[in-house]
Amino acid sequence: MANRAAMEGKGEIAVKSVAHHSKLAASHESLRNREVQTAEQLKAAQNQLAEIREQLGLYSVKLNHQTAKLSETNAQMSELEAQLSCHTEELKELRAQLSGIVDNESTSEALASVPTVADEAFADPCGRASLVAFPDHVPVGGTVGFTEISWDTGDGSEGQVYVSVDGEPETLFATGQRGSKQAPWIVAGQSYEFRLYAGTEHNRLLKEVSVVGTKIPLRESGDVLRGFLDTPAENSSGEPYLDVSGWA
Repeated sequence: MANRAAMEGKGEIAVKSVAHHSKLAASHESLRNREVQTAEQLKAAQNQLAEIREQLGLYSVKLNHQTAKLSETNAQMSELEAQLSCHTEELKELRAQLSGIVDNESTSEALASVPTVADEAFADPCGRASLVAFPDHVPVGGTVGFTEISWDTGDGSEGQVYVSVDGEPETLFATGQRGSKQAPWIVAGQSYEFRLYAGTEHNRLLKEVSVVGTKIPLRESGDVLRGFLDTPAENSSGEPYLDVSGWA
């Protein structure tokens, strides 16, 4: 009986030992599976981190490009501001020269230069004369804008076109029976009155047209308009004559 009990005890211990080893094997298998999963997750995280770094590199390149473009735009704006300041000074000098010419005229000449207009306002009762500005609202994107003045006295007689800037004294712009001429010096915010007179006495007004410079935003390409204003010239009649050249 004692031997049988001992045998049964050993058998029970052996069963428990086998069960314990089975549990240990299962635990080791579970740990290996978790290790494999952890390694895969770590690899996926490393791949994602590499993609994020690559995207950050691309964003950095784009940011540097945008910064360089912004710096270039600021440089262009500074250049445009400098040119505008230069042209503003030139216009002031031109106006001063024109004012000096007018101030140096005698009182009789000044009175003679004032147009004598009839009660009908224009000395063209038949309405055959024409004076057109195209456009009359000039878009100015950079420093100056352009308009084209076309005129016709209507009867084949000689005519003269004068211009007044912001109410300043008139200066001679063009002469002839008919024709057209560009005015490439229209400045934003200023008004220009073009007047067609019959003959060369500057006392019979036929037509007049108003032109205004209107500021528009600069184009992105940053095109720059460069040029210079000529000093006033005089025509054969001795009248002050406004001319502009050198625009590109």
